[in-house]
Amino acid sequence: MVSSLKESPKDEIQAMVNLAIKQEVKPLLTKISELKSRVHYHESEMDASNQYSRRNCVLISNIDEHTGEDTNTIAIKVAKEGSLTIEPSDIDRSHKIGKPGEKKSRDIVVKFVSYQSKAKFL
Repeated sequence: MVSSLKESPKDEIQAMVNLAIKQEVKPLLTKISELKSRVHYHESEMDASNQYSRRNCVLISNIDEHTGEDTNTIAIKVAKEGSLTIEPSDIDRSHKIGKPGEKKSRDIVVKFVSYQSKAKFL
């Protein structure tokens, strides 16, 4: 009987502590869930925005790489090889992807000033 009396206040205190913790943790878990939902929403929006910004871009691959070459000029030459006419004013910017000095040639990203310019290139 003495041992049960000693455990009873201890159990009661533990129950009170557990209840206090649950009351503090529940709002935090709700807030975490809300923040996760907001992060997911913003990631989706950012992905959509990034996809839209790449709408006017083309990736050119398998072009031999030489030091000091101009990627805009390469894009214009590729267009000419396909019997297309692309003017320098059709290109917003272009650059290579990856680290220089790798054994394979790097891809070139060409961003056109408009979707029409890209469509003409394709």
